[in-house]
Amino acid sequence: MAERNATHCTLNSNQVVEELTDFATMDDARAILWQWLKCTVTGSFHQELSRSERAAVVDLYEHIDKLLQVVYQKEYTKKQSAARQALRK
Repeated sequence: MAERNATHCTLNSNQVVEELTDFATMDDARAILWQWLKCTVTGSFHQELSRSERAAVVDLYEHIDKLLQVVYQKEYTKKQSAARQALRK
């Protein structure tokens, strides 16, 4: 899958997690995800959700996108470090 808005800077993982948890509680985030899935599958996204609920879905998506970037950056860095250590042996 092609990268969407590839970010080449390193994100601060603690800040990303803090922003996500400041945005919504775990239960609220799960409820937004459920609304998103349900409305997307049924095709009623614009009918069932208010403007603020739709905005929350978009905001949550952006937080999850950053979180995924952090996870993959950490894994990439970990793998590169392991590869360098293997070359030194």
